[in-house]
Amino acid sequence: MLHTPPYFAYWTLDELSERVTEVQSTLVRIEDALTCSTIIDPKRRYSLAEAAQYLGVSGRTLRRRADERLFRIIHDGKRPFVSGAEFLRYARNPGGAL
Repeated sequence: MLHTPPYFAYWTLDELSERVTEVQSTLVRIEDALTCSTIIDPKRRYSLAEAAQYLGVSGRTLRRRADERLFRIIHDGKRPFVSGAEFLRYARNPGGAL
């Protein structure tokens, strides 16, 4: 039986280092999302800036995801807010539709 080396055996050291950095940052985001339930109060409202900062994305990204019906933004007058419950729902399943 012929043994084929895994595709990553052909990566340069720089490419491998870049991939490791990507995986580390993804793991940090996942860990933050899993532990945010102890930090985020589901009964509280968060500003769009606060929610974006916690999730590691921009406010514009959250607005775009709201337009795609993946994230719910509420308004108090003209100010946008995110409920803690919505924040936790999205953090657990970022691709899940409403």
